[in-house]
Amino acid sequence: KFLDMAIRSRLHRLGLVPLLANMGLQSHAIRLGTPSTVVLHPAALYPQTRIRGGSTLLMQAPSAVAEAGPTEKFRSDYKPFPYLVNSVHLNFDVHEEETLVTAYLSIERSHDTEVGTPLELDGEDLTLLDGTVKLDGTVLVHGVDYRVSSEGLTLLQPPTSSFTLSSTVSIQPHKNTQLSGLYQSSGNLCTQCEAEGFRRITYFPDRPDVMSTYSVRIEADKASFPLLLSNGNEVSKGEAAAGRHWAE
Repeated sequence: KFLDMAIRSRLHRLGLVPLLANMGLQSHAIRLGTPSTVVLHPAALYPQTRIRGGSTLLMQAPSAVAEAGPTEKFRSDYKPFPYLVNSVHLNFDVHEEETLVTAYLSIERSHDTEVGTPLELDGEDLTLLDGTVKLDGTVLVHGVDYRVSSEGLTLLQPPTSSFTLSSTVSIQPHKNTQLSGLYQSSGNLCTQCEAEGFRRITYFPDRPDVMSTYSVRIEADKASFPLLLSNGNEVSKGEAAAGRHWAE
């Protein structure tokens, strides 16, 4: 479980002790006192940070202010999502300062879900456009039919039968420095949806057990974005007004 002290001292000078701790050597973390002194400290003194989009843990130096750790989740607490999302259609309308994302979710209540159970969708750093939340094409009323928070959107009284829920949000990829969701990198727009990045693109039950089929349409300025790509084979493409083009 422990490396030779001299080896670990050299590794610490190279900044590799946090890396070793993440590889399973978490019993202790080393901090040098003087060049000839090695002091052992419990690894608990070094808070762990989980990188968004993956399971990697990084060790951080202790700080004067203790930060709240990640919430533990246990398999015994698992509950299936109460609704099925049978299909998702996404429309990306790309502009220089923002991208408008319109989502159409085809949803139905699971057979063992109680009628009237609220539908809770995850959402993060999204600007919901007024009048765009619709149920089968009918505009819903905020505070009556649905509510929005910094963590998502909740449909308060979902229909008993299958329905389509649509919404349009504005996001700013050029200001997204998390490399999660839709972000700009070297002039390109890229997406990173795992593990919880899709909630930064649109409102959705962003958990791995919610499966669906997807279709995507992208429209952007042809000079700025000459190549439009999405997962799957290209179905069609064409020219749009004002020097723009689209693909799906």
